[in-house]
Amino acid sequence: MPLPYLNVAYLSHHPVPVVFILRVVFGGPCYLLKDTTANDLEHALLALRNNERYLSPAIAHTVINQALIRNQAQVNPPPHSHNLTARQLEILRLIVRGKSTREIANGLGLSIKTVEAHRSQIMKRLQIFDVAGLVLFAVREQIISLDD
Repeated sequence: MPLPYLNVAYLSHHPVPVVFILRVVFGGPCYLLKDTTANDLEHALLALRNNERYLSPAIAHTVINQALIRNQAQVNPPPHSHNLTARQLEILRLIVRGKSTREIANGLGLSIKTVEAHRSQIMKRLQIFDVAGLVLFAVREQIISLDD
């Protein structure tokens, strides 16, 4: 007789990403630290009920960093594959850090129109037309780190 399918949440005092990765990859869809809040526990149980994965917010940043490092090591793109000028790289860094066009212009002593032109050229060269895509690109190409 087949065993019923069970969703399991891991509760641990170890915030080590390797432990998490092993447990999630080989079974458990949820991973919580023992000092988790009642609200986080509620979210985890809801995720389990909906057959979704859940990760304790206290270690999410670390796990994401580890996954990006692993992915970068596997992909290992050639250096400077983006073909952006130094000024465009500077503006890209500011865009992905959430700076507005006006803030970038004021900070660099440029006009708003000049910054808009650079933003447009960056997006056209990279064929990425939203800020979320630019952020992902900047992290993958190691133009910025998640700690920036």
